[in-house]
Amino acid sequence: MSRSALTPVPPMSRSLPWSRLRIALTALLCCAALTACGSESGGDAADTGAADAGATADAAESPKDQCQNTADMTWLKADQGGGQSGRDLAREAAGDCGLGCLNHPAPDQCAIKCMLGDKGVKLSDGCAGCYGGIVLCTIEKCIAKCIDDAQATVCKDCQEDKGCNTPFYACTGNLD
Repeated sequence: MSRSALTPVPPMSRSLPWSRLRIALTALLCCAALTACGSESGGDAADTGAADAGATADAAESPKDQCQNTADMTWLKADQGGGQSGRDLAREAAGDCGLGCLNHPAPDQCAIKCMLGDKGVKLSDGCAGCYGGIVLCTIEKCIAKCIDDAQATVCKDCQEDKGCNTPFYACTGNLD
């Protein structure tokens, strides 16, 4: 056997497996989104009507003003270190946790647990649920735009264009 045949292969970069996983997840989720959205993928009028009826029912049942209590508003407006407000910290934590919960069967609940447990977010369950809701909407409608950076303008634009922000702000109430 030659000397070169015994030379060990250098270990793979730690980022390479994550990159491959991220590409595979993006492809899988984009494919699922295209087949689930009848109106955007050429589905018939009956599919579109059923989706609109479901969206109307969901909107009627959505929680409102969940972050308007004194404790949540105080935390959201306060400096949480490094000049970062609670609102900014919660937004960042939701993005990070949402990406970390992509393969969870209930990514919104996973993200809420992550935010409250791992990221230092100090919000009521109701208010944290609003952030879980926007995580779920973002995964369902904007994953391709948000997979690299949940805080990027392209991601935020998608959240606005696909209707994720309206239920979020209704859920939280005015945060200003």
